[in-house]
Amino acid sequence: GDKPAADVMRLAAKRGKLIHGLIERIDTSRMHEFAKDAARWLAMRDRENRHDHAQIISQIEALVSDKHWQELFSDRARAEVPIAAVVGETVITGRIDRLLVGDSLVRIVDFKTSRRVPKDVAGVNLSELRQMAHYVAAVERIFPGRKVSAALLYTHALLMMELPLEALAPHKPV
Repeated sequence: GDKPAADVMRLAAKRGKLIHGLIERIDTSRMHEFAKDAARWLAMRDRENRHDHAQIISQIEALVSDKHWQELFSDRARAEVPIAAVVGETVITGRIDRLLVGDSLVRIVDFKTSRRVPKDVAGVNLSELRQMAHYVAAVERIFPGRKVSAALLYTHALLMMELPLEALAPHKPV
């Protein structure tokens, strides 16, 4: 039979944390060495070799080289950025996994390690929509006059999903 769900969930969570850790450490000036650097980093953190390191590395390389997301992993983007803002009566604090600030557009991405990966925005957990709506509201306050785009990166499938602002609007604090 299948392994107990708890074991499978722990393994998936560990894989998600490994991917999250690698992505937050991407140094675009060293992309020519990424596979070697990532293999060494993964070997230190997954000593039992319970995950397919080559698969993880190739998935991350594909994500980082995707033209739509490439700039989020450039040297202009920041990882693990703490934010705080007051929007109306709501105090918002958090840590944005990836932030890219441009002259007219601010892009934010939050990583999700859940094994459940929605097929589309309609399947995104309500708590995730609320979180991202609050992050968007905070970023709009911090960077007034700039458009904000938000996305979720599901590490289980390495799927990046853009969240339309109209899907977030009902959950934004006012």
